[in-house]
Formats: sequence, structure tokens, C-alpha cells
Amino acid sequence: MHELTIERFLHVAHALRLHDGELEPMHSHRWQVLVQVSVERLDPIGVVMDFYELDRRVAGVLAEFEGKVLNQLPAFAAEACSSERMAEVIFGRLLPELPAPVRLDCVTLVRDEAIRARFSYRRAAPRSP
Repeated sequence: MHELTIERFLHVAHALRLHDGELEPMHSHRWQVLVQVSVERLDPIGVVMDFYELDRRVAGVLAEFEGKVLNQLPAFAAEACSSERMAEVIFGRLLPELPAPVRLDCVTLVRDEAIRARFSYRRAAPRSP
């Protein structure tokens, strides 16, 4: 398996609805966004995909959210605007943008060295009875 990861940054603001139903204070984040793609076999020139093309597609998806208040966006009208949910939304927007046979493995948002939110389509391991 060959993998390629793109790193970009996203500046947003949001206020999460807490467990007691109250909104936390509005605050902003500078998330490091990591997008990992992979292929089984490299293409004819020996790459997963054109690095600049992947970067352009990721930038296009992130542009929808850059500098915005997530609470005010349709993507979060019925869902929490958490970093976990944001990783899933970015994944969903980027998935149809990738050419076959490139596979989108995961989207990770990094708030700081200690906090990461990651979204991927992973099959659950079978449970033993």
C-alpha cells in the first residue's frame, strides 16, 4: 500500500452545545488538517496521484469553511460542530473529488499536540461470541 498525506490549515470558530444543553462560549481554532490517500499500485509515473492536484482538491473543500462560524453553516444545522464531526464532513466532501483508484483513508484534525480528531471508513473487527 502506498500512501500520500496532505497538510493544510483551517481557521474556524464554533460553540459546542454541551451535555446540559447550554452553548459553550464562541471560540476559534486553527486546525491542522491532514488528509491521507492511498493506492495499491503507483500510477505510470510512480506516484499515488499528483501532489498538487490533491492539494488543490483539499483546498477547495476547506475553502467552504475557512474563516467561518461553523454554527451558522448548513452542514452543521442538525449536527454538532465538533472537530470529530468536522473531520467527517471534510471526508464526505472530499471523497467524490478523488480519481479512481485513489482511496481516501482518513481526515485528521489536530488542535494541538495532545488533541486529534480522525474520521475514516473502517470496518469493525468481528466480535467473538
